[in-house]
Amino acid sequence: MVWFNVDDGFPTSPKVLSIPRGERMAAVGLWTIAGASCAKHLTDGHIQTFMLDEWGADPLSAEALVASGLWETTPQGFVFHDWEGWQRTREEVEGKREAERLRKKTWRENRADQKANHVPPLSHGTDSGTDALVPRVSQHPNQAKPSPTKPSRLSTKELLVDDSPEPISELRPEVERLCILLRDLVVANGSKVPVIGPSWHTAARLMLVADGRDVDAAERLMRWCQADSFWRGNVLSMPKFRKGYDQIRLHAERQRIERQEQVKVPKDQQILDVIETGRRMQAEHDRKALSA
Repeated sequence: MVWFNVDDGFPTSPKVLSIPRGERMAAVGLWTIAGASCAKHLTDGHIQTFMLDEWGADPLSAEALVASGLWETTPQGFVFHDWEGWQRTREEVEGKREAERLRKKTWRENRADQKANHVPPLSHGTDSGTDALVPRVSQHPNQAKPSPTKPSRLSTKELLVDDSPEPISELRPEVERLCILLRDLVVANGSKVPVIGPSWHTAARLMLVADGRDVDAAERLMRWCQADSFWRGNVLSMPKFRKGYDQIRLHAERQRIERQEQVKVPKDQQILDVIETGRRMQAEHDRKALSA
């Protein structure tokens, strides 16, 4: 998927504001649809004239875009001004795709070689009755390497894929569970429904694998975060939650300690009140004894 980038200053840019107000929305709508189409089809910002009719656009909107400097004319139609400065070119996209294809191909080949060269454990005897040497496997594996008896909680596929293109149904349950939980908590707080995309999957996966976070602890902290008046307004996505994990955890711990201290104060005060009451009763008793 290739994104069409739109700067947040675009609506108030001089070129946009130069388009007459009555024509501006139609022209910007055409600009946006054309940009998304160019990004999808890797045309490097080139638009053929017949596409205006296909999109149901008024030719006056195209003329307004040319007059504003957002588009330029070509023999075949139009082209975005300075496409390479704001968007990815066909060469860049295809180069990245090819690099990704080669990376995955290399991984698959290495994986296949490992399986093909795998030597099964030797038995204590052969068909001829002679004993075979059985290699001894160390009972103390190198701690710097993952233990084969303790596989990662996430699959090798998830550890290698950089941008998680697979659908969420193919992700490990821990990743799916945390993403859905955060989305539901954000919506319950009245915010708009966030999109669970590749950035969410990657952040959740790295939080569990690279950061070593416990799934249950992450879920508890996520629930606390979305119940806190400050953090629920600042954490609206999984990447944000992963980035601020330690800050949120320390804040939650400090709040827990403060509440414990607040609980202790009334108990201590009750003890002091009892002691004071006993002191007054003893003083009253002594006074009556002296009067008698």
